[in-house]
Amino acid sequence: MKKVQWLIFDMDGLLLDTERLYQRCWEEVFTTYGYESITEEERLGMVGMGLSAAVDFFTKKFGSEEVYWQLREYREEIFWKYMDNHGIPIKEGVMDLLRWAKQQGIFCAIASSTHRQRALQLLNRTSILDYIDDAIFGDMVNHTKPAPDIFLQVISTHQLKLEEGIIFEDSLNGVLAANRASIDVCWIEDLVDIRHHPEVQIQYAFSSLKDVLPQLKECN
Repeated sequence: MKKVQWLIFDMDGLLLDTERLYQRCWEEVFTTYGYESITEEERLGMVGMGLSAAVDFFTKKFGSEEVYWQLREYREEIFWKYMDNHGIPIKEGVMDLLRWAKQQGIFCAIASSTHRQRALQLLNRTSILDYIDDAIFGDMVNHTKPAPDIFLQVISTHQLKLEEGIIFEDSLNGVLAANRASIDVCWIEDLVDIRHHPEVQIQYAFSSLKDVLPQLKECN
């Protein structure tokens, strides 16, 4: 890896192990409501998808925006019931990496397509924000991932140099956004292996954030 002054992290599927839960919830919702025409590929394509993109997907798939909101309401019921019973699952290696970065004085931000209110509902159940210097969410920018806006807003607000940091992402949309911002990206494996996708450029790839920390320590 390289010496860094800043790190930007996605949230769902990277810091929090929520993407798997979302997938299980959607699968139950589609089965319950009889929308089994949704394929696994289409479900996985929803990973990292912002709210407006999700609404567009459902509208094109089923011919009605209302379908999305109806199904989402049931998904939310299942999702929060799980959270209340089991707590927020934090991905392996997250807290060690964030603690180390804070000790080193490395600027850390979250850039997530999830809307602010929902993201904070999740993050406030953890201690992650104690180690984060700023957080930008999907409803705080004009265009969410795969557009680069959310990353460029962090860069602009804090006058960071593009070449001095790394973006950490797990989804295709997130990696594409980092590429379009012309920033080095580290892909962390979660649900979908995008390493051979023709549109992406990945500078670093690891199976877990746990594997990132030793590499960063060597360079910083």
